[in-house]
Amino acid sequence: MKTKTFFVLILIIGTVCFYSCKKDKDNGDDKTKDPSSANNYTTVVISHYGYDFSAAKRDTTAFPNSTNDGDVVSWNPENYSCTNYLSNQQYVWLRNSGAGTVNFTKDYGVVDVSTITTVPTAWDTGCAILPLLPEHVIVAKCLDGYVKFKVISADTSNNWTANITYLFSTTNTFAY
Repeated sequence: MKTKTFFVLILIIGTVCFYSCKKDKDNGDDKTKDPSSANNYTTVVISHYGYDFSAAKRDTTAFPNSTNDGDVVSWNPENYSCTNYLSNQQYVWLRNSGAGTVNFTKDYGVVDVSTITTVPTAWDTGCAILPLLPEHVIVAKCLDGYVKFKVISADTSNNWTANITYLFSTTNTFAY
């Protein structure tokens, strides 16, 4: 009888351990991140009031008179007279030039966002600065790091907003 009770006890303990370990892993206790997963990125609407990517928050003070990393405008931030995408028409741009004259953005076009792993060595300038076009992936310099984001949509009305999915980094590399 003692052998049978001991065997049943071992069986119960083994079953409990097996199922509790499986449950922990299924509940997301495994902290490994999948670079292709959208769960590593934050989805937000950025606007003319600006956005601080490291703090993950929108401000109510218009850029550049704030600590925001950039804002959305309806003109090319470096060249108002570009003819390929007309200012104040149906496009919006990310402006992050702050007090300087250079807008630090690089448009990679329609690519998988996880394939961009480093900050560019050269930024787009002048009329090469494209508006926020849906599905395009862009890297931008922030006040305290860098951001890469995929444009989901851009409001072409007077709202000057864009829906993006982004990943912020304090270094010149992106983990995902």
